[in-house]
Parts: sequence; C-alpha cells; structure tokens
Amino acid sequence: MGPESEDLREALQQSVIRSSISDVAWSAAFVSAVMRAVPLDEKTEFSYDASHVTYITSAIEQSLRDLVGGESTSFYRACDPGKTKPRIGDLFCYHRHIEGTSHPYAQKGPSLFKSLFRDIAKGEDPISHSHCDIVVRVDSDSSKVTVIGGNVQNSVTEKVLNLNERGLLSAAQGNTVCDSYNTDKPTSPGEPNCNLNRQKWFVLLQAAI
Repeated sequence: MGPESEDLREALQQSVIRSSISDVAWSAAFVSAVMRAVPLDEKTEFSYDASHVTYITSAIEQSLRDLVGGESTSFYRACDPGKTKPRIGDLFCYHRHIEGTSHPYAQKGPSLFKSLFRDIAKGEDPISHSHCDIVVRVDSDSSKVTVIGGNVQNSVTEKVLNLNERGLLSAAQGNTVCDSYNTDKPTSPGEPNCNLNRQKWFVLLQAAI
C-alpha cells in the first residue's frame, strides 16, 4: 500500500530469495564488520565474533573490572537500558530465549538486565541466541532512537525505537498493529507475531567515550 508499495514488495521478495539460499545467522558478523571499519583493536577494544554473546560478555567483564579499577580491554561497558541514555555508536541488545522457544530464559532478579548480568558474570551461559543493533541516531525532541542491524528480515534493516520522557529506552515499543513479521516472537493472545521493536531488550553496550 502507498507510494512505496512496489519497492517494499521487491525488498520482501529479495529477502525470501536470500533466506532460501542461506540460513546462516550473520547479524553478529555485521556488527563485527562495522567495528573493524572504525577500526577497534581486537585485543584491547572489541571481541570480534560471529556471536553477539561474546562481546556482550566482554562488556560485562569490563564493567566488573571498572568497579575495582582494573585494566580496560573493552571499548564497551554493559549498561542497564532502563537507566542509561543511548548515544550514537552504542549497541542495544535483546535475547531470543523467550516463551514458546527452546530453553526460555527465566528472569531471576529485579530486572532482566540485572538477572542476565549476574548469570553471565558468574561464568554461566544463560543465553546463546541474541541480537544487537547499532545506535545511529538519537532524537530527543521526538523521543526516538534509530538503530541498524544485520540479518533482520535477511537484510541490513533500520528500526526506530521509542524513548521515554527521561530519554531511556521505553517499555512501550509499537502496538498490536501488524506492521512487520517477527520470527523471533511467537504468537500469543493479545500480542500478534508482527512487531520487530517489541523484544527482550536487556542491555545497552555503551562506548567508553
């Protein structure tokens, strides 16, 4: 529908073609490729990997070292998205272990961030399926933050997330109108399987600048 309908139809068609050729997840590889273009040093700044969990864990470990005045070996720190304002270059991450999938993650604390932070910091592996998007724009006037991620609908895709009145990631992301198909979110009563913005966002990896 609308003036861009043909372009959108073509984009969806290409997405289906790509997914039929290869089902290898490449979203973490996309983030790593962007960080190599900066570039960030793999020994002292960024843990390049094909899994988001690797550099999420690295950021958590750096946050712990910061508490005791330890050495800095990571460009990112793990921050609570409900308490930290996003900046350009940060990464918003969510986990995909949700109700209706194999190995759903059970929250064990007062917040999803604290729960996962504690488990990962203890050396446990509470999640393996995750996704991170890079913050490319923050608009305080409209209370929006724009993020870009790879392997979203088999493409490099832009999302616009809501911020609350304090400039933090809002718990209200989208509505019940099906504006996009989300394979990560199973259908449940009152919450259609359709909105890419409504995820288990649990950590903001914030650049140490």
